[in-house]
Amino acid sequence: MFSIKQVTAWLRNRINWMRGRTNTPSEDKSYLRTMYFDAAVHYQITARYATIAWFVPASGNFVHHAIEFYLKGALIEKLDEAARRKLRHNLQKLWRLYKRERNNPALDKFDQTIRDINKFERIRYPEEIIRLGMLAEIGFVRNTPRPRPQPLAKEPPGVRYELALDEVDELVRLIFQIEGMRPAFFIDKLNEHAKRYLAHNNKFPMI
Repeated sequence: MFSIKQVTAWLRNRINWMRGRTNTPSEDKSYLRTMYFDAAVHYQITARYATIAWFVPASGNFVHHAIEFYLKGALIEKLDEAARRKLRHNLQKLWRLYKRERNNPALDKFDQTIRDINKFERIRYPEEIIRLGMLAEIGFVRNTPRPRPQPLAKEPPGVRYELALDEVDELVRLIFQIEGMRPAFFIDKLNEHAKRYLAHNNKFPMI
């Protein structure tokens, strides 16, 4: 947990920055990193529930948020706030930077996973679904069949979105291992419902 002193200092710096008293607010990197990972865990759990419930494209959108926050949290020492904002939501660019910084060959197997997740950013808004159509395969493994037709979605060839949650769970566990973060710190404070959806069909539990 964070101390009142840490939270107060961060808020004071933020207010001063917004008032123009300093060009760049000072950052407590350790505190920020923890906050990014905390939010990422929440997005991941929400994505897992959305996948189980077959909420499309919300499941892919939430996974995109989760991985973006994990990677930005992991790169907190490398990226200041301006640099993080400049990357926007470009998961592929963020992924290339993370791989270059960590130089861990175990990350290579998730290149396709990142490409798949990054595509969901294109259909964050309904207009793009109507314009481009959406053929979605959402599940724990690749090539999961759709349980029912989507009445509002066209199915032109080539417009295909795939989410394999097993790969996401495995990638998240690897990120925690590489970064030396302690999963129990984030998981122990979850309530029973959040823990249940995090554990449901999870072949790659963090703890």
